[in-house]
Amino acid sequence: MGGFDPVSAAAFALNTINQQRQAKIQERAAQASADGQIARLRQQQQIRERQRQEQLKRAQATQRARFGAGGLGAGGSADAVLDGLGAAAARAGADEGVAFDERISDINGGVDALRRRNLLERRNMVQDRIYGEITKRLPFGSLLEK
Repeated sequence: MGGFDPVSAAAFALNTINQQRQAKIQERAAQASADGQIARLRQQQQIRERQRQEQLKRAQATQRARFGAGGLGAGGSADAVLDGLGAAAARAGADEGVAFDERISDINGGVDALRRRNLLERRNMVQDRIYGEITKRLPFGSLLEK
């Protein structure tokens, strides 16, 4: 049975600190990558929304011209058709928004998983070290090794 070994304890502490630093660097890099991906997705979503609105305006203008050429004025079924075009564009935007939110969630989930894994690895390292120190001091050794 041995006593407290300050050199071993100091080495373990330094190793733990270094692993924590490496984990933090890894997490920051993953978060920066995720932030970049999210920014690109947001920009793409804004571009698609702007295109969808422009396409809606063109479709409505085309439909109004057709109605006008056919002698139909504003109101009634003409307004219903135009409202339908607007509703379809709104649904498409909402559907894309749901898909966008899912992609963001997936990206952030990857960063969260990395953080959890790093935390678990650090906890396991400490627990393994404590277990090893305890079993060294037991007169009969580890119960798990027999």
